[in-house]
Amino acid sequence: MRQTLDTTTYGEHLARSGPASLPFDRFLAQRSAESWSFTGRWPADQNHLGVTEQFRIPESPTEARGRRIGTAIFAAVAGIALVAIAVNAFGSSQAGSGAGSAAFGSANSTGGSTSVASGSASLPGPAPSPAAHTGPPVSALVLNPATPSAASCVGTGDCFVVRVEAAPSCSSVTLIVQFYASSSATVADRYQTLSLPITGTTFTDVAVAEPSASDAYADVADSYCSVG
Repeated sequence: MRQTLDTTTYGEHLARSGPASLPFDRFLAQRSAESWSFTGRWPADQNHLGVTEQFRIPESPTEARGRRIGTAIFAAVAGIALVAIAVNAFGSSQAGSGAGSAAFGSANSTGGSTSVASGSASLPGPAPSPAAHTGPPVSALVLNPATPSAASCVGTGDCFVVRVEAAPSCSSVTLIVQFYASSSATVADRYQTLSLPITGTTFTDVAVAEPSASDAYADVADSYCSVG
């Protein structure tokens, strides 16, 4: 059917265009590109009447255009859905809190333990620039809610879990945790300075209460050994 339609329409093209006729391969490429255009019209040689009747082609140019528009709409909706999923996944990867922040698993890796932090109430604004301190830095990060941890929220509020890596000759760590209203925020709403003993040989997890229901994101602004 395709071969018959190609040769028939190319013959019409030769008769119609004369010396300005396109080579056969370029003519086919042009017809193929036109069939997927969104101009709303097809040239007459796209749907040759005699070939349509001979092979009982059921799809009219209007139906074909409708199919193309439907495909475009579906692709647009699917693209929006993928963007929404990506944004949500990014937000989840940044968050340590939220509605399900207390639902951490009970599993713990070998060498890990939990600890209780002490410190002052959270203060408004971002944390001040890290001050010079004598203790060496210690690696610490806010866990994603899907990460297993035995640390749990104190009371009924939501919380973040901060994982602190064990450091040689360090028995206590000072943390400065910042809280944000959204994953895209560049300036923290509040911060809190905490201290906790290191009890695990590999890492120690500690639950940090969410200061406000609007601050569903957090990061560690600074962490250092406070007691050798």
